[in-house]
Amino acid sequence: MAAASLRRHVLLALAALALGLNAPALRAQVVAVPYYDAPAYTAALLAHGELPRALALQRESAALQQALQRLCEQRTDKTALAAAREQWRAATSAWDALYAVAVGPTVEQRSARSIDFWPARPQSIRRAIDSAPGDLQALERIGAPAKGLPALEWLLWPGEAARSEAACRYAALLASDVAREADALAHGFSQQAGRDWKEEGEAASAFASEAINQWLGGLEQLRWRMLGKPLAAGRRDEFPRVASGSTTETWRAHWGTLSSLAVGPAPNDGFGPAPAVPPGVVTIEAYLRGRGNNPQADTWKRAVLRADRALQPLWRGKSQGLPGNAAMKSAVQALDALKRTLQAEVAPTLEVTLGFSDADGD
Repeated sequence: MAAASLRRHVLLALAALALGLNAPALRAQVVAVPYYDAPAYTAALLAHGELPRALALQRESAALQQALQRLCEQRTDKTALAAAREQWRAATSAWDALYAVAVGPTVEQRSARSIDFWPARPQSIRRAIDSAPGDLQALERIGAPAKGLPALEWLLWPGEAARSEAACRYAALLASDVAREADALAHGFSQQAGRDWKEEGEAASAFASEAINQWLGGLEQLRWRMLGKPLAAGRRDEFPRVASGSTTETWRAHWGTLSSLAVGPAPNDGFGPAPAVPPGVVTIEAYLRGRGNNPQADTWKRAVLRADRALQPLWRGKSQGLPGNAAMKSAVQALDALKRTLQAEVAPTLEVTLGFSDADGD
């Protein structure tokens, strides 16, 4: 009996040891990432990333158009001005989230020029108001510095649109122009998301490469144009959305898109082949892991999380106003380190040639 009991204990111990030795392998199976090719990456980015953001911009821009129309009907009503301002913030956040990674129709239509030419040029806006364009066709003759969300911001803060009938009519026309551009973007992304990218391998590879380039361009927009450049110049009036007190919201919306496309688990349970259009965005991290590049994916994820920690103090607990210089400098440094990681680790691993884009910092 003693010998039989001893054998049972030995066998149980060996079984436990075997399970312990195999535990990492079992865990690796659970978190395994399917192989994602360029068509799957592109299809997921468009269907679950760009299109939903374009539809959000379309929705918020239409509401902004309505809010400006109500303001012009009730210019003495302070609640109408407050509602127009709030809707401007919502539309601007939707735009910031979409433009953070400018691909496809956003680039093809040069939407940033018509929606977000900044900083606004007050003299150009005043001249445009005096010229009194009567419709969108007449507005086309007005230059970009007097149009878009930044021009609307200047008209809503401190409230020129509410004080002057001519200014309000012009503001309502600008809102209609933004809504028209948002409609075109939603239509363009809907068409692209509906394409069968699996049948367009070469085009999908080009789009995936462009997307990663534009991710870097969006990072540079945040690192340099929105943070580093005004900070280095000591010009707080050059930060985006200062008049409305929405600077930190713009930073947060921009980074929210960048980070959501950068890291995260694969959009399925890790078993079986990857579908042609995964049920979620294929992040850059998942794209790396799906190709077996776990060391590079680990390095990438650490760099993104460090940047995220550095950025959080910029908007934590802040609804308006700007953070201190030290916090902004720390964020700029972390974003610069993230840029170098993408250049040194991610792009070569994914065989992406990095170039310059309209979104690059200067």
